[in-house]
Amino acid sequence: MGRPWTGSTPGAANSVAATGIKPRITGVTATPTVPAVNQPVTVSATITGQTGALVRYRVNFGAEQTIAMTSAGGDSYTATVPGAAAGQLIRY
Repeated sequence: MGRPWTGSTPGAANSVAATGIKPRITGVTATPTVPAVNQPVTVSATITGQTGALVRYRVNFGAEQTIAMTSAGGDSYTATVPGAAAGQLIRY
C-alpha cells in the first residue's frame, strides 16, 4: 500500500483564493430564442462588479470564438453572435 497524499493544507487558503467581490452575471437572455437561418443572436446580461465582458461561442464543434460585449448602460451588456447555416448548432 502506498503512502497517503500529504499535500493537504487544512485551515489554509486555497491556492486560487482571492479577495474582493467577484463579478455577478444575471438575467442572461438570447434574442431571438429560435433564430432563422443566418440570423444573428443578441446575447444580453446584467453584469455587476465588472467593466467589460466577453461571449465565447462555437458553431457545432468548431474552434471557440470570442466577442466583446458592449455596455448598454449601467450594468447591462450585449453582444451579437453571427448567424449560422441551417442545421448548425451555435453554443455560447
